[in-house]
Amino acid sequence: MCSHSLLFIASPIFSRVFEASTPSGLFGDEQSIEGMKDAYDIFLNDPGYEDYCLYNYPRNLSLVTENTTVECTSPLTPLLMYYASYWDPEAVAEVIEELKDPAKIEALNKIGVCANPQVFCPPEIVETFTPEEVFFAFSFGLKVQNITSTWDMKGDLIDNITQATELASYMVLVDVFAGVVDFGFDQTFSVANPASQYSRGILFWGGPYTNRNTSGLSEEEAKEVRKADDDQLKNYILENYLEKMDKQSDPETHATLNSYYFMTAIIGDVILDIVTQDGLLALFSFAFVFCWIRLNTGSWFLAFVGFFEIFFSIPVAWFLFTVVFQIKYFSTLNTLALFIVAAIGGKIDIVSVLTT
Repeated sequence: MCSHSLLFIASPIFSRVFEASTPSGLFGDEQSIEGMKDAYDIFLNDPGYEDYCLYNYPRNLSLVTENTTVECTSPLTPLLMYYASYWDPEAVAEVIEELKDPAKIEALNKIGVCANPQVFCPPEIVETFTPEEVFFAFSFGLKVQNITSTWDMKGDLIDNITQATELASYMVLVDVFAGVVDFGFDQTFSVANPASQYSRGILFWGGPYTNRNTSGLSEEEAKEVRKADDDQLKNYILENYLEKMDKQSDPETHATLNSYYFMTAIIGDVILDIVTQDGLLALFSFAFVFCWIRLNTGSWFLAFVGFFEIFFSIPVAWFLFTVVFQIKYFSTLNTLALFIVAAIGGKIDIVSVLTT
């Protein structure tokens, strides 16, 4: 496989959304946390996923050689914290204790990223800080960095999940740390309410998957090459993961949460499958209406004529919709009209016969 793209913005993403079905929220018990982890393990435990994931390259690309081991980018999810490869409860408790002091939170928000010597801040802003404030913010940032550096989803579920949730509730109060945790918790999540009823996560896919060279090609030809690459990813997901993804989204799979997924690359195929199933139900509806007309009219001839009328009203309606009125928009929900046509057409036929 070819080296995968370095750009998050250009990489396909797979989104998961979780909804708690218990008052304690998604991070209040081990069962819910493990249930969310199962949704990611579909991919992370599959050896073939490494051929399609977004690689996490070193910042200095000159260090990358053929023998360099490059790992997949970790998903963006709070589970990174709950499945940290190393968890120091004493260090976490120390950070939480300091964040319980409103004055320290105010100082951290005042200084922000200016505590980092590598970040440029205007002198007129730096002059408003005392040396003590800068030293505190810098040293505290190192403590948090040491804790978060092992959030990689490579360990077992930590023993004290309550402590992890409490840490996250305090981190969202500090502007420079909030971005590390607040993506995966809902808007009501706070120190006073550490029960997040909703959570979300993103899995990153890489690319290209073949030796793709679009130089010298026309725009249309280059588009076809890129489409072939996207189709390879789509087919791999549909063949290897879709059934398991649907199983995780089944309300019967987990007692404490509901799980939903979304990915642009496969949404068309998923919707088409749903529409196909609805279409089969529509055929059943037409068959039922035909038998019902035959039962109520007592005539095979009238049943066939009524069914012919109902069936051919569809292309007539389509002609008026697209040709006469020039309406280009057609949603998958429009297919529900088949059931309405069958119901109204059958009723009209029966009423017409019975009233003559």
